[in-house]
Amino acid sequence: MQLPSILLSSGLAASAVAAACAAAPLLLRSDTAQGTTSLVPCAPVRGGVEPGPGVAGHGSEARLLMRATTPAEARQVVRYCRDATPADSAALHAAALGSADPLVAGNAARALGRVGALGNETDRLRLVSDPRLRVRQDAVIGLGLSGDPAVLDVLEPLLDSGDPSLTPLVLRAIGRIGGSRAGKLLEARLRAETATEVERAFAAEALRSLRTVE
Repeated sequence: MQLPSILLSSGLAASAVAAACAAAPLLLRSDTAQGTTSLVPCAPVRGGVEPGPGVAGHGSEARLLMRATTPAEARQVVRYCRDATPADSAALHAAALGSADPLVAGNAARALGRVGALGNETDRLRLVSDPRLRVRQDAVIGLGLSGDPAVLDVLEPLLDSGDPSLTPLVLRAIGRIGGSRAGKLLEARLRAETATEVERAFAAEALRSLRTVE
């Protein structure tokens, strides 16, 4: 099943896609040669979705559209990111670093953290420095979801960013990562003269729920 492009770009796109998804889950496909984007049927499988005819196998960048051109297509990418597995890391990585849509890039970054594949430090720094707030926020959340103590090297400098829309997320991510270093960072934020009351509240909350790491 392929939805006409005129339908996807119309005001009826959301309801039409929702109805189609109820009948058969959809996956996004990109035809680079033709410069087109389409939704194709797929069958649900454990841990994600299996592509229908004409889409490359699981984990291949060809099966994953990260160049969403309509709100309906972007929502399908979000669904895909939610169910992604480590096998999807390459495509998610390309989306997080290359998508022009902050919704797509941000969700891909969050998914990469959840599956433990948020790249090297250079990529992490690029994501948390993205000019788009949505991407920065999702990248910080993804770093926290990774549970990797190594990402504290990226998160620690963000504590002094002075960005009230980001710092609370950074504190929460540090608490989620856990361990002695994370605890020291949170305690230091509580004592910092430059910390706001909101930051101190988040630091205290993160300390209370600090994950123990052996």
